[in-house]
Amino acid sequence: MRGFNVYYPQGWDCQGFPTEVKVESKYGRQAPAEFRRLCVEWTGQCIDRMRTQMKSLGFSADWRYEYRTMDPEYHKRVQLSLLMMHKSGLIYRSEHPVFWCTSCCSALAKTDTEDIERQTEIHTINFGLDGSPCR
Repeated sequence: MRGFNVYYPQGWDCQGFPTEVKVESKYGRQAPAEFRRLCVEWTGQCIDRMRTQMKSLGFSADWRYEYRTMDPEYHKRVQLSLLMMHKSGLIYRSEHPVFWCTSCCSALAKTDTEDIERQTEIHTINFGLDGSPCR
């Protein structure tokens, strides 16, 4: 690192659909509070294993600044960053398509979907919030 101090925190991206799918397949359907507890517990176990492996390999993160994306403090920092970037004109708000799971009523990342090419018709459907099962 050529003699310079380098800020290298270790972050854990531990929120998302893959975690929920894994926990549900392992424990079955649960009440929301219990499901969240199981997701947090399973994520913690995975992080512990990965941290041990990384340290044994000599990974040079600054472990004093470790963070997890599911922690409330992380959420506050992300929200503050977004507000600051919006104020500076670096990001904008707009309407756009969202990948949506109708079973779990959650937005999906593009990486959580599979593309299938086929000939079909295009339909436009306007959804209102009144009476939505995902409220």
